[in-house]
Amino acid sequence: MRRSSGWALGIVIGILTLGLLYWAVELACYFILKYSLLAPPPLALRWDRSLLDLSRKHDWGFYSRTADGQLALAPDRTSRSVVTLKDSGRVVYDVTFDVDEYGLRRTPGQSGKRSKFALFLGCSLVLGEGLEGRETIPYFFSRSAPEYRSYNYGLEGSGPNDILARLQRTDFRDGIRERDGIAFYFIFDGHMGRLMGSMSDIGYCAMRPYFTEDREGRIVRHGTFLSGRPLTTRFYLWAERTQFVRFLRLLSLRQRLGLPPAGAESDYRFLARVIREIKREYARKMGNQELYVVFPPGMRFSGRLIPFLEEMQIGYIDYSGIDVSKQTRKPAYIEFDGHPSAASNQLIGAKLARDILAMRKRGRK
Repeated sequence: MRRSSGWALGIVIGILTLGLLYWAVELACYFILKYSLLAPPPLALRWDRSLLDLSRKHDWGFYSRTADGQLALAPDRTSRSVVTLKDSGRVVYDVTFDVDEYGLRRTPGQSGKRSKFALFLGCSLVLGEGLEGRETIPYFFSRSAPEYRSYNYGLEGSGPNDILARLQRTDFRDGIRERDGIAFYFIFDGHMGRLMGSMSDIGYCAMRPYFTEDREGRIVRHGTFLSGRPLTTRFYLWAERTQFVRFLRLLSLRQRLGLPPAGAESDYRFLARVIREIKREYARKMGNQELYVVFPPGMRFSGRLIPFLEEMQIGYIDYSGIDVSKQTRKPAYIEFDGHPSAASNQLIGAKLARDILAMRKRGRK
């Protein structure tokens, strides 16, 4: 009896000790974060905006849900998006989003007859976060390639899983007037974590599509991260809110804490296979194979993914080595935000148009 009582007391003391240790660590991390005792260099803010205390406001109804539960821009409305610094009230940006009846951000300046479509697939980089409609990549592309009509499928926080799920919808082609054209998937480093449902991204990805690869190599959807792997996702959601994880994120500066760790060869192979499935679904819906993966300036893992794209015969355009600031003499990113600037989009949109037109011209010879 005494022995069992001793074990029970030891367990209780151990649990209390662990609890006190946890709260002591949480409190220490809280004060470090609150009083900025460990400040990140400015470059780190490009990769992790949560290190800044930003106030973000969208008009009510900015987002909506599709019939299958996917997040989308609310169709057929104009909304305002404002981001400010909480401590000073300084406006980082104040822009409007003009969205068509299909939930796509309208690309202005495309009046008149255009014979081909150009689909831009991606995240806020394509959407033009922090920029007006005439400052986006789709706009600058169509301005430089007048035979193409741009369709902006960008959505904040999207990854390849969101793009594949959208392409799988039966109504994907609705609203596209032209029969022939081309598609670009703008990828960036954060898309790996979104596809894997990493801890760093789960706060806004819990309800996003969850895909895995089965034993036959097929890409299979299991609902959302929350419904398809509930225990792991709920643990990540809890851990991501702790001061300790926030401290580790700050400590790592440009590299966020990610679970599971994305970066193994198998992760890049899986990403490439998902992109291959995106290309296949695009071909089924649009009737051609012309989908290219575009690596924007500053993309860091292009060298690790490209070998798998080549193995799977997926076309790509690599702009990751372009120094936007050097070529334009203007900032490459929006200050205090990290998204590409209008100058960067103008450079890339125009260059992409020139490269595609030159590629088409060589193909006709």
